Amino acid sequence: MIDVEATARAEEFAARWMKWVAGTSVVNSPLLDESGEDAGRKQPADVWFLGGTMGGAAQREFNVPLGRPLFGPAFCMWSPAPLALSHMEHAWGTVRVDGQDLDTIRAATSKVRIRGALGNPVTQNFWPASRYVVGVWAMIQPLAAGTHVLEIAGTNGYGFKVSVHATIHVS
Repeated sequence: MIDVEATARAEEFAARWMKWVAGTSVVNSPLLDESGEDAGRKQPADVWFLGGTMGGAAQREFNVPLGRPLFGPAFCMWSPAPLALSHMEHAWGTVRVDGQDLDTIRAATSKVRIRGALGNPVTQNFWPASRYVVGVWAMIQPLAAGTHVLEIAGTNGYGFKVSVHATIHVS
């Protein structure tokens, strides 16, 4: 059974996540961050967005404020043309925190108006643009104080893979 409320929330957060990713330059993009040093850049006050990768694996370490839920893709793709869940037919993604598999949700946005930063991976420039994003997303409840291990893996089902292994310090 599809949880309509969770899907709507995932669609909203996915649109916000894309704006967050687009708002960083190639120099400090959360998608190109190899260590976690850029994970906290431009984070909103109500959720902590997780950066994926542009393909391949990343190992990161970063701090998250206590009480903040986390949201990000196990796998996603964006386009200036409309995308639908049918574009994800063979895609899959997994999210694990401290060895426990978490539920993921498939969600696609309607058109999202974004303004990028120069060289960002979403628009490549700072001019306003419209994008659509579709993906397998994780909505993670706030983690307890302490250190946690986050493992994210996903694929389009045709050989393109992403993964992130992160050590998260919550305080």
